[in-house]
Amino acid sequence: MKTIIKAFFTVIKIKPVAVSSIILLKLSQVFVPLLSLTILQKLINSVQYYFEERADIMGITYIILGQIGLTIINNVILKIDQHLSTYVQLNLELEIKAKISNEILDVNYEKIEDHEFYNLIQRTQGDLGSQFLGLVNNVLEISRTIISTDFMKQKGLPSNMKNKGTEMMKGRILFP
Repeated sequence: MKTIIKAFFTVIKIKPVAVSSIILLKLSQVFVPLLSLTILQKLINSVQYYFEERADIMGITYIILGQIGLTIINNVILKIDQHLSTYVQLNLELEIKAKISNEILDVNYEKIEDHEFYNLIQRTQGDLGSQFLGLVNNVLEISRTIISTDFMKQKGLPSNMKNKGTEMMKGRILFP
């Protein structure tokens, strides 16, 4: 847990605005599955009402356009999130490598010839930014999934779907 908190604050210290934007984008993605399921419910209900001649085709068209719009918005949010993550990762890597280089300048030359010390230096040449940011991204993704699942349970969508099979066999597909 200490490592996660330390990595989180290290990333925030490097680019606070970009990291805050990433957090906000991930939180906005919480509502996409819920909105998508709600739109799908309305679409199914509207199609059923259309066949019962209680709805018009324009209502169905607007619902489909809403779903397409939600998909486009979600894809834009994902691309912005990817761009900001790459931006933060590169800046984080640059900052970490700069700190390591400054520390190496102070090392005694005899120490640099030691093969164990040289191996330690070689380990720092990898993809350091992705190691820090990967940990932070995983925590944010887990949080987003937990929040999204909790919202869906509060809405009653997953548990409510279990008993819909009998209503569907009777010719009814109406959702709450």
